[in-house]
Amino acid sequence: MRTRIHLAALYLIMLLLTLLSAGCSAPAVGPRAEFTWTHETTFDVLFEATASDGGDSVLIAWEWTFGDGESASGEVVSHTFAAPGDYTVKLTVIDERGFKAISLAMSPGGEV
Repeated sequence: MRTRIHLAALYLIMLLLTLLSAGCSAPAVGPRAEFTWTHETTFDVLFEATASDGGDSVLIAWEWTFGDGESASGEVVSHTFAAPGDYTVKLTVIDERGFKAISLAMSPGGEV
């Protein structure tokens, strides 16, 4: 019985040393997508993803879809909706490692 315990402990120590020597570290912290919007006029809306975060990396892209067939890219974008209504706006952020995060929200596309 003792031999099995010693062998199991030895195996775990060897596995740990192998992982450490291979450069394994703590898991990566992925990006977080967040945005706000403000009406500039009744149908013109300013979207800002400045609250988004790259985690332990740097964000390199911000991709938007507005629920009306239109799209844009950038950390801060403006969009004009053609008709009043609620639209599902989607923000996808991408960090330099290629990790993605998505945020969805209903955005008023007309009178507030």
